Amino acid sequence: MISGPSVGDLKDLLVGECPPDQSGARGSNRYDFQKSWALCLLIDLHSADADYALLLEHFEDVAVVDSSSSPSTISLYQVKTSSAPWTNTRLIRRVKGAKGLKPSILGRLFTNGLRFQEKLKHLVFVSDKTFALKLPNGSKATELTKIQFLSLSDDEKSAFRSKLLTELGADISTAEDSTSFEMTVLSVGDHETHTLGRVVKFAETRGFKEGHVAFFKTISAEIRRRSNYEGNFSSFEDLLRCRAITREQFEAMILGSLPLTRDHGLAECIKQLQMEKVPWAQLEIIKKNWRRHYALSVRSDRPDLRKMGHRIRERAGNHQVQNPDSGLHAMAVEIANDFPQKPAGYSHQELVAAILFEVYQDAEVAGNKDSNQKSQKANA
Repeated sequence: MISGPSVGDLKDLLVGECPPDQSGARGSNRYDFQKSWALCLLIDLHSADADYALLLEHFEDVAVVDSSSSPSTISLYQVKTSSAPWTNTRLIRRVKGAKGLKPSILGRLFTNGLRFQEKLKHLVFVSDKTFALKLPNGSKATELTKIQFLSLSDDEKSAFRSKLLTELGADISTAEDSTSFEMTVLSVGDHETHTLGRVVKFAETRGFKEGHVAFFKTISAEIRRRSNYEGNFSSFEDLLRCRAITREQFEAMILGSLPLTRDHGLAECIKQLQMEKVPWAQLEIIKKNWRRHYALSVRSDRPDLRKMGHRIRERAGNHQVQNPDSGLHAMAVEIANDFPQKPAGYSHQELVAAILFEVYQDAEVAGNKDSNQKSQKANA
């Protein structure tokens, strides 16, 4: 019988007990299909703009919590491939193992789901094949790509409940409303090609015009590395660091993968700032924030940044006229200090980098600053 943890903080539930079948998860090489599916889900989550943390091989193949700092809900996804449609019998069949009967497919899914009680948001069985499960009208659900558990026929639901009660010793009713069966568009034969296509489309929305394959390989390697992590977790933060990808982490991967050819004047800017004796540590911060601003500025949902760019270039032009001997960095800091309102999500350092970025999109202002500094250096 399931003896799930008492309801408490979701972070404690995630690290307080070892997931069932943890040794198997650590010792096996997971299917690339599952990793492709996880990457597609990661893109969907990141595109939605809400906070998240995607957990890999922790309680289920994939799990998602709604916050990387104070999670309150969890969604669990079991991902399997098949050569034939899924039937009631296959989903609740138990086979003999070395230590007795192994859990059925749905037995394991509901075991994990019931652990989280009211914190469970979604409990999903995902496959590349359809589901030959009975609907209330007597037909099979093989034409549907998503079926809610409660949308099945009464006979089908009763069969699941009876078998799972015997297997788990627990009533599954509290998790039924969250449970669904979903057929993914990925296939075993070309899941990598399809996933690369998703990555390309996503990358283009973030300003990438090249480097798609390299970006795909980088993210895929991170998913594989975190899935195969074999250590223990002493805290929720350890779990996120070793076996999860958070919004912040994925954003850092995106920014770190921006091709150098898309840096829009960054090399020239850094060279100028080096001439102005800006410290190395500060230059590294500027590089990071420059790329962050570029990635955000090309997004269709941030028109405020494009408007800000126009205001920055106007202020920089005026500053150039009024202070022709001012250095580039000094100009950016002064404009940032006097800027009427920072854009949402921008610190002062990020605004300074954004100003430098926008200045270098205005060839005349940037060119004048470079020329003035070179003349000053020559006359020194």
